[in-house]
Amino acid sequence: MIGHLAEAILPSGFATVLFLVGVAALPFRRTRPVALPLVAGSAAVFLTFSNGLVASALSSPLEYSYPALHDPRAHPEASVIAVLTGYAADDADMSLSGKLNASSAFRVLEAANLWAPRPDCLVVVSGSATAADIMARQLRSLGIPYRGAGGRRRLRQHGEERRIP
Repeated sequence: MIGHLAEAILPSGFATVLFLVGVAALPFRRTRPVALPLVAGSAAVFLTFSNGLVASALSSPLEYSYPALHDPRAHPEASVIAVLTGYAADDADMSLSGKLNASSAFRVLEAANLWAPRPDCLVVVSGSATAADIMARQLRSLGIPYRGAGGRRRLRQHGEERRIP
């Protein structure tokens, strides 16, 4: 229930709820006057939040507060490279790299770029179990091992540690 509520609060979920309520209001004479504003509001929310300018305006302050790390060797105190998951499809008919969406593939690539000059760092993939597992396999295929207790590979997810075969 909380998960559905959280999805409805996101702009795409909110736009969908407005659209569905607007469409549901169309057949009834008493609610028909509010149907068009609800559908128009849905379109406005969707177009506003799917706009690149709005996305840039919302994400730029965060990106500029934490600039890109160009030389990981400049931070010898760092011991972990944390990779947040995106989306990955668990489809047996797809190649390993084809299972990742663009965001996940970019995150794997950036983790590899950070790890190359700092192979002493532990790489941790955190997020949904399916995407984390697929991203971990992709990282291993690029030659990036997981290092953990006793040299075993490990994946930490939401503060919980799981062993990866």
